[in-house]
Amino acid sequence: MIQSRSTPFKGFSFVVFYVAATFSLLLVSCGGGSSGSISSGGGGGGGTTGPASSEYLWETSMTSGNLTYATINTTTGALGSPTVAGSPAGSDSGDPSVAVSSAGNFVYAFYMTSSELEAFEVTGPGLQVSSLASTGVQPALQIPYEESMVIHPSGKFLYVVVSDSQKQIQEVSLNSTTGVMTPGSVVSETANFAVAVVDPSGQFLFAGDVAAGKIFVYQINQTTGALSAAANSPFTLPSGEQPSFMAVGGSGTSLFLYASLYTSVNNTNGGGIAAFSVNTTTGALTVVAGSPFLAGNNAPQYICTNPSRSFLYSSNAKDGTINGYSINPASGALSSVPGSPFAAGSVTGVIIVDPSGQFLYVSNPANSTIYGFEMNATTGSLTALSGSPFPSVAQPEGLTMMAIQ
Repeated sequence: MIQSRSTPFKGFSFVVFYVAATFSLLLVSCGGGSSGSISSGGGGGGGTTGPASSEYLWETSMTSGNLTYATINTTTGALGSPTVAGSPAGSDSGDPSVAVSSAGNFVYAFYMTSSELEAFEVTGPGLQVSSLASTGVQPALQIPYEESMVIHPSGKFLYVVVSDSQKQIQEVSLNSTTGVMTPGSVVSETANFAVAVVDPSGQFLFAGDVAAGKIFVYQINQTTGALSAAANSPFTLPSGEQPSFMAVGGSGTSLFLYASLYTSVNNTNGGGIAAFSVNTTTGALTVVAGSPFLAGNNAPQYICTNPSRSFLYSSNAKDGTINGYSINPASGALSSVPGSPFAAGSVTGVIIVDPSGQFLYVSNPANSTIYGFEMNATTGSLTALSGSPFPSVAQPEGLTMMAIQ
């Protein structure tokens, strides 16, 4: 079984770093990700030896194009030393977005310097990757300047959020056996998209407009992956609120969308987390009472939820802390967990929870480390892991989880 969680957005560092593009996951980054089954004894498309059963953290760097991972000790949460699994066939120099296929043991990386989306097969022992482009199986796809990527929970579709002069969302179909990518439909908007997330059922894709303070909602065709605008989309946030990063919380018939804000009329210091209930039939958004939920003088930058979507965490750009929140399962309201905020060095970046829901990690680009915490399953409180912070790639920007069982 491969499970992945990612930070699908990297580089939109409006407070501390530079303004540029990414996953993780969806990556996603956090709030994205997907799951599917695969034998750890065989590769996805080439029949080669599969990677070893474990949890892995893919780390991408502001300065290197290498695909690098660290093994996670599933008992202690400790991270192994960063290990290069492979680098692109071309001369791409840095900061790839990374998404992990749940259906076929493949990694997809978008390289901003060449505007190319490449597919890599993952093999063992450990994690090693081979580019499908370099073997002639799959040419790299040319896609304009990219902001983020997110994979559909089924693993059949990959969505690439494009900004710059061409503001669009590109759907890419994924072959679960070969890893081959097929460009599909494109949605074009006048919005300044930065990040997108897909709800756990795979019915809706949410994309934030960071300039106009709007959230676009699309219904996903489960056969083709095509996007169609939900009724009354886009939904405008209250005056002055601009969504920078998003995560999905709640479960069952209760589904909530959260967006971190870097400006807010209700908080002159900037920051807060906007909350919306999601109509699971239409995708319509309704503001949760009490939203936005403020984090004191902190400015939430990246946010993520745990796998059960009962807790939400934010990394705060101003003071290097993490805020933890419990999600009210009925209303979606946020309340601080005991001990919050939690210290995480001088600067906090991308934040992510492992697929088991035991450990939380946050990057520190200032000193090229990753801080690790154990999560209390009942309260959501965080306790620093022994050995934390752990060494990482230089200036870690994207974090993507992968678990092989």
